[in-house]
Amino acid sequence: MAALHSGSFAYTEGAASTGMAGWSSAFGVFSFVGGRLLWPELVHVVGEAAGLVSFRGELINVNGRPH
Repeated sequence: MAALHSGSFAYTEGAASTGMAGWSSAFGVFSFVGGRLLWPELVHVVGEAAGLVSFRGELINVNGRPH
């Protein structure tokens, strides 16, 4: 996972940094039970600077600081 404002997105000609692409940071969580893939879930980055992500209807602070 890369920050949207990092050099990883330079090929978008600035669309990611200006918000024009409508992108947001997220990653998938894949769970297997008994060898079967359950429905994939997304972890969405809500506030990168604050360390906030949204997962299963909850805001989680990954920096360990209260939100």
